[in-house]
Amino acid sequence: MRPGMGGGIMMPRHYGDGITPIHQRLFPTAPYRANQLAFINNAAMINRIRYLNTIELERNRYYWHEWGNSRYCHYYDQWGYHWYGFYVDDDYFWTRYWGDRYWWYDPYWHRWDYLRDGRWWWQDDDDVIFIYVPESNVYYRYDDAPGGVVMTPDPTPPIETPPVATPNVTKKVFYSADGSLSVTITADELRQAYLYDMVDTSKQPVLLGSGVTDVEFASPTAEEPWSVIITELDGSKLYFYADGSQYEPAVQPLPPPPDQSQGPVVTPPAPSTPPSDNPGNDDSNNRNSPKDPSDPFGSPFGSAMSQLRAGFFPQ
Repeated sequence: MRPGMGGGIMMPRHYGDGITPIHQRLFPTAPYRANQLAFINNAAMINRIRYLNTIELERNRYYWHEWGNSRYCHYYDQWGYHWYGFYVDDDYFWTRYWGDRYWWYDPYWHRWDYLRDGRWWWQDDDDVIFIYVPESNVYYRYDDAPGGVVMTPDPTPPIETPPVATPNVTKKVFYSADGSLSVTITADELRQAYLYDMVDTSKQPVLLGSGVTDVEFASPTAEEPWSVIITELDGSKLYFYADGSQYEPAVQPLPPPPDQSQGPVVTPPAPSTPPSDNPGNDDSNNRNSPKDPSDPFGSPFGSAMSQLRAGFFPQ
């Protein structure tokens, strides 16, 4: 769901007194700095915006407010959209508040990005989810992966040239489900995989291998740390602990051979007709009797299998 394509705002040149010129500069991307997100993405500010949207309803008017040592401005445009400009430290930026969330219009890719969980996201017409990284001005396709997620750079070029050149980022980034680990596969012919500790970012990345095509994360139990599994070009897999040290997965031992000390083990053939404790015409114990057509698994295990299927699988 996206905000309507209508609406617009002309950014003011003066503060609310109409005299003092605005000295901050327009922030070139979606806000991502800690001070910016702390200012807008908190319960007190969001509740304030929800309230202002119900009382400040004069079209084409700028409503100025102060919040701590910073200012913000509410503009209600002629199409009925609510815009909020935030003037934080040396920068300012404008967002639209719609559908109970912040939206920022990317003027370079012409996309509406929305703020969720402290990150900016974009959803295309096919409902494919992308995450926007303003720090590098790059979009990544966001997909599920075994034990986590994978982010693949979006190769779509911008429609308008950004003021700062966008780096040619083509590497894949994998994250564990809890966000504590990440693995990056370089985009060159070496395809090297580097493991990063996302909790202790002071640690240096660990090279796991070259010629890597895929990455998985696994955690046997909630108490055990994550492990990393990489797949190489030949299909072989390598296993690593969260600190980057390699290990060999446990192999289930084969069952011991039969005891030959008393001679070869001979298994007698099964009788064609099992013995019955109910001689005569009663064949309730005859396992060769036809299956009940309502019980495709046969008796006596069919009823249990039917109950299992009914309990765990939709009919």
